[in-house]
Order: sequence, then C-alpha cells, then structure tokens
Amino acid sequence: MSPLVLAILNLLNELVTGPCEVNQQTLMSKPILELYQIMTRLPDNLDHDYFQLKEASLNLVFSLTEGFNVKFMKEIAVRVTPSILQNQIERLVKKQYIHELLKDNQYRSKVRETLEHKLRKRLLENGVKKIKEAV
Repeated sequence: MSPLVLAILNLLNELVTGPCEVNQQTLMSKPILELYQIMTRLPDNLDHDYFQLKEASLNLVFSLTEGFNVKFMKEIAVRVTPSILQNQIERLVKKQYIHELLKDNQYRSKVRETLEHKLRKRLLENGVKKIKEAV
C-alpha cells in the first residue's frame, strides 16, 4: 500500500472536516472519480493492507457530506450511486463489528445468543399460531 496516498486521503479528510465549506467546494469541483473507485474496488478484508485506503476514502465521502450542503449532497449522489454507498457502509460496519467480536473472543457467544433469540421468536410465533388455529 502506498503510505503517500493514505496520507493524502487523510489530509483531504481533515481539510474538509468541520465542515469547511470552502475546502469542500474546492474538492467537489475536481473530478474525484478515483475516490469512489478506491471505495468500491478495494478488498473488504480488515487485515488487508489496502483496507486502510478504502476506509479513508469512505471517511472522505462522509466528510464531504458534513454540514448537509444540498449542492454537495446532490453532487455526491450524481457521482456515486446511493445504493452503492449504502452497501459499502453496511459491509464496513458489519465487518468491523465481527472483527471486534473476534478480537474480544466474543464472536461465538454473540452468534449463539442471536441464534437462540431467533429460535425463541420462531417457537413463540409457532405457538401463537397453533393456539389461534385451535381456537
């Protein structure tokens, strides 16, 4: 991974955060298609060297939306499909959550809790359904 590219993305992120509308406007006036390509094409593996670039590019997109400037929001929506952005966010959050659980050795217990909850819910729903059928 190129530390220079990561440093540039992090610097740009700091420059537009605040929000700093002047810097946001300057960056949005440039063709930044590469930013979206980094965000969507690099691997989702949290341990991969390039993941930091993906995360930094996604953070920069978030920073560009800070302040909810309608013009910037429209510009971002034109440049990247909102469903792709949503998908990237969801995948990142899920992977980071699982990564943290694995790091804390809680993954198996959380999976077991989730499965037990789903099973209890299903059993309850089936029980209610049988009671309604019997009545």
